[in-house]
Amino acid sequence: MASQSYQELLAETYRETETLQEDFTEEDEEPDIDGHQERDYDISEVADQDAFKKFAGNRGHPETIPKPAQFTDKGKNSIRYEKDIQIYSFNIDSRFRDYTKLTNQTNTILAQLFPTPAANTSLDKSGNLILGGTLAGTTPTDSFSSSKSSNFIFTLPRTIKNVYSVALTSIEFPNTFYEFDTALYNNTTMTIIDLSSPNSGAIYNVRIPDGNYDTFTNFASAVQYAIQNSVNPNRVVNTVFQSFKVTYITLKGKMIFSNPTQFTFKFPRSIHPSGNGLGYFLGFSQIDYTNSPSQTGEISSSLYGNTTAGLVATYGVSSTGPPLTTDYRLAAENIPVILSNNYIYIALNDWNVIVHRDFNNAHFYAFAKIMVPAVKYTIVYDSDTTNTTVKEYFFQQPKDITKIAITLYDAYGNILNLQGADFSFTLELKQILNMNLYESLREL
Repeated sequence: MASQSYQELLAETYRETETLQEDFTEEDEEPDIDGHQERDYDISEVADQDAFKKFAGNRGHPETIPKPAQFTDKGKNSIRYEKDIQIYSFNIDSRFRDYTKLTNQTNTILAQLFPTPAANTSLDKSGNLILGGTLAGTTPTDSFSSSKSSNFIFTLPRTIKNVYSVALTSIEFPNTFYEFDTALYNNTTMTIIDLSSPNSGAIYNVRIPDGNYDTFTNFASAVQYAIQNSVNPNRVVNTVFQSFKVTYITLKGKMIFSNPTQFTFKFPRSIHPSGNGLGYFLGFSQIDYTNSPSQTGEISSSLYGNTTAGLVATYGVSSTGPPLTTDYRLAAENIPVILSNNYIYIALNDWNVIVHRDFNNAHFYAFAKIMVPAVKYTIVYDSDTTNTTVKEYFFQQPKDITKIAITLYDAYGNILNLQGADFSFTLELKQILNMNLYESLREL
């Protein structure tokens, strides 16, 4: 028998199969489950043949991978919060502020931190500014010695990327700045004028030492000593105010000034409390005060009733007895002030949370307000448990943070002088780890 080719064998098999047909009738169909017949449905039918034949593409291709649902839950109670947000806490201590050479003299932040370079400022071979140093061959000085503990730059150990909020969680602050500071407040000086003959009109300058006064009595003693030792423009000590008395009356909380001869107080100005010299702090609100020569019968009427002062009699044991001495007395209208800064502000970069309104609608911005309840020369501890004011800044978009410029201000916008003391605080930075949350915040 001749051998068949593969094609011939395949054709013969096809013809044999084609002749095999079975004739099925309805009676031959077996009932399906629940009485349904097989012919009632056809599993081979496709509703949309075109869609079925259409190539669906590579399932591993990025275009075919469905995108996750938009991130909507940003709450701290979210089950994903701890996975989406990484919290970093940094302790920042002014003792360890940056030791860096300044390379950009036009930088705004550096100009604020170092407004007046040292007298021996020079440039190195590369043209970089050296504070307090000399030319090549020496090590340039650092920003630590050139900056204040209340105004410096701190560099984080590494750049923290995608930060969406910064919070101040605690601060340890030494209450060492002076309430009476000539350089900042001009609140240590005043002028007293002698109205007695023959030197009527002689002017004497009064100045108390810079520092802090713990009691009104000590404050009164300091002012009294300063008046008794006041000098004229030629630095000659006066002789007419050697018996001048300054007394703090506890009952009324007012300062009383007395002298055997007439006198006038004159203060720098009365528009702004911080520029009124000693006036505001002694209890005076105007520019000048002059004695009245009128005689009064009772000392109490002058001390407490007459706020302009006058010629009064000083009585002994009996208020109706003969006068012992006669002094010109001046009573302040208001209670004295020895503690005017009971809070401070901390500013961090341009992260502004608080707006402080100063005199005449002037204002400045800060990150947080810090209460100062502790007495002078003690440490103020401020945390979430002791101060519930908001101390967190949220960025409009995630931001990378490397350096932080830190400044402490008083209520007048002056940079505090901690007199060499250092302070520390803790910052909490929240970094976004969830890409959808990151994109969501960027689109805001």
